[in-house]
Amino acid sequence: MAMFLASRLFGAPATLFAVGLVLSAPALAQEPCGLCNDEVRLTPPLADCFLDRYEEIADGGGGAVVVDLSPCGQDRSVVDALPNLGAGPAAAEPDVQFILTRAQLGCLKARLEERPTFDGVATFDLKAC
Repeated sequence: MAMFLASRLFGAPATLFAVGLVLSAPALAQEPCGLCNDEVRLTPPLADCFLDRYEEIADGGGGAVVVDLSPCGQDRSVVDALPNLGAGPAAAEPDVQFILTRAQLGCLKARLEERPTFDGVATFDLKAC
């Protein structure tokens, strides 16, 4: 119906443009996500929380998924809360909120499941996912 109206209002070029948009929509969906994270930094409690909530997180529609692990809380002691003077400004903080593609989401889940344990903040590279 939309193409019929486009052709009546704007002629054949508009119809071809509309057909091109419809046919290219799946290709556009495959494009990389500009807002998605290339890497994610997690602590063991956040990793466990991600795995526990994976079905809920992955249930949304669309190509990109917003992951919010802030309800999970952090197990931080007083020592952890103090700034690490020797670490410098580039000290890694865990990511509590991040955006991933569906492929990256599944890839992160697989990497967390295959990695038995880790201490501190681990960085997961998702560029190849």
